[in-house]
Amino acid sequence: MMAVIDNWMPPSRRDTVRVLAREIDDTIGGFARGQGALCLILSLFYAGALSLSGLNHGMLIGIAAGLMSFVPYLGSLGGLVVSICVSIAEFWPSWSHILIIPAVFFAGQTLADYVLSPYHRRPAGQLESCLDDVRVVRVRLSVRICRSVDCGAACGRSPASSCASR
Repeated sequence: MMAVIDNWMPPSRRDTVRVLAREIDDTIGGFARGQGALCLILSLFYAGALSLSGLNHGMLIGIAAGLMSFVPYLGSLGGLVVSICVSIAEFWPSWSHILIIPAVFFAGQTLADYVLSPYHRRPAGQLESCLDDVRVVRVRLSVRICRSVDCGAACGRSPASSCASR
C-alpha cells in the first residue's frame, strides 16, 4: 500500500507526506485508545449503578450502554431508553425507583463529558485536544500537497496565477 501511495506523491515530498501521515495516525490512534478507555469506564459505571439500583438485567444494560458510548451520546441515550422501559415494567407504582435510572445516566454522561473526556483528550504537555490536532495536521497536509502539485492547479487556481505567486 505504501508503494502505491509513494507513486502518487512527487519524490521530493514523500518524506514530508510520510511524517504527516505518521502524525495523523498517532493522533487518531490516541483518540481511539482514549475513547475505548472511556467506554470501558462508562460500562463499569453504568453496570454497577444499574445493578445497585435493583434493575433486572442492569448489568447487561449497563455494559451495552457503556460500549455503545464509543459514538458519543448514543450509548447513554440508548441505555436510558431501554433501562427506563425495564424499570417501568419492573417498578411501576414506585416512581422513586424509576427516577433513579435517569439520574444514573445523567451522572454517567456528566462524568464522561466534564471529567474523563478532557483528561484523555489532553495528554500531559499538550494544550490542544486531539480533534484540534487532527484539524491542524489536515490543514498542513493540504497546504503542503497544494504547493507541490503542478503550481496549484489541483487546488482550484489557474496554473498561470499560482505559478506567478510563487
